[in-house]
Amino acid sequence: MSEENVKIVKEYIKLWSRGDIEAAMAFQHPDLVVHEPPSLPYGGTHRGIKNALAMLQMIGELWEVTGELKIETYDGGGDVVFNCIQFPARSKKPGRKYLLMWWKKIR
Repeated sequence: MSEENVKIVKEYIKLWSRGDIEAAMAFQHPDLVVHEPPSLPYGGTHRGIKNALAMLQMIGELWEVTGELKIETYDGGGDVVFNCIQFPARSKKPGRKYLLMWWKKIR
């Protein structure tokens, strides 16, 4: 894997974390596929940018980020990059606070 891939992913995450979702989604392939566990309210397979954005909307309806994001990017070998995103959040129902962690595999 090249350092160029890591740089691209870091730029994508930077845009995403500051709320510039439209610019971040320009990094995505139009036929992207996002898999989320079926046990989640937004779970399932989301195909294409429109459906990925709809999934993000559902997540936003459930969670409020209450602090700074901590993002770590790892070389996964070949064309794979892993991101670990940690952040404090409050569930909108029933309002409990959590420290959330997402691992994302990007190819």
